[in-house]
Amino acid sequence: MLFRSVHPVSVLRSYKNLLTQWFDEQIIPLYGRAQELRASSIQRKIGVLRESVMSALEMQLERSKKSTHETGDQVRAAEARLRHATGLIEETQSAWEKEIEGLPKDLSEVFYAMSAGLIQAWSEKSDSASSPEKIVDDSVLQFAQPRVKKLQDSLKTLALRLGDDLRMSAADLRIADMPGDDEFRSLVRGTPVFEMGSISASISRPTIALLFGTRFAEKRLAHRLYKQLGDRVFRALNIYSGALKEWIRLVTSLLGQKFETYAERYRAQAARSFGGARLTTDEVNALQANLSVLRSFEKTDFLESSPKHAPEHERHVFSREIASHADKGESH
Repeated sequence: MLFRSVHPVSVLRSYKNLLTQWFDEQIIPLYGRAQELRASSIQRKIGVLRESVMSALEMQLERSKKSTHETGDQVRAAEARLRHATGLIEETQSAWEKEIEGLPKDLSEVFYAMSAGLIQAWSEKSDSASSPEKIVDDSVLQFAQPRVKKLQDSLKTLALRLGDDLRMSAADLRIADMPGDDEFRSLVRGTPVFEMGSISASISRPTIALLFGTRFAEKRLAHRLYKQLGDRVFRALNIYSGALKEWIRLVTSLLGQKFETYAERYRAQAARSFGGARLTTDEVNALQANLSVLRSFEKTDFLESSPKHAPEHERHVFSREIASHADKGESH
């Protein structure tokens, strides 16, 4: 049950004390709380900026301690890794687009599997056997599923590779900002679902063909099924192939964009590492002095100058406003 407090107030001057009491007890504390929240928000922002500046100064000092040869090798390795990863995204997209284009072309596998499934179901003579329509649908689905699974696995592997390459490059460049473990893999989602649609065909058991053996009957039935259903299966797989290609382009585009948000900064850092001169003793001392100041700075110092409660002069202003409103109410 929700309880709410009710306060009697009035704008009439004779009840001004009720309005003033309500304002002092209810409104002023809320104003003070707002000041605290605002000060806390400022503290967090300053704290984040402080940590960022400290991290940049520490990395600059760390790089200055490394030998020029060692740093150069690490930077060149990071640049080569980033270039290779960029090319890998394009190669993966191109290779899978070509692979998916061939999906509706190899229909013989579909109809041989369809024929074998139908003949097996007819030979079992069981009430629990699947209907011919379901066997047809399942045959097409089982043809497409392994290929789609292989595509999904390939894109997930690419996503993991991109994340690993960025983390290794960040380590070589002494950069703290790097992607999380699942940041790229989470982009591989929303795979299109294959839908065959309704199929109606005159499918009967090849009794005569079976007299010449199961293999002969399967071949004859597959040929007959292809004549009846070939165009419809081709169209369904062709539409699905187009949907998969669009999905491949979308996922690789998202992976590429996410990759570049990190890679651009890493490349810029690599360029600075090659172009920058070694720090002098005075510069190192100055950086260390700045770090000492930042480390010793207490977070509570950010809040000391921020009022936690409404200033007294503002309370008087509010009170005068209340009184003026009360006077106006009385006059009316």
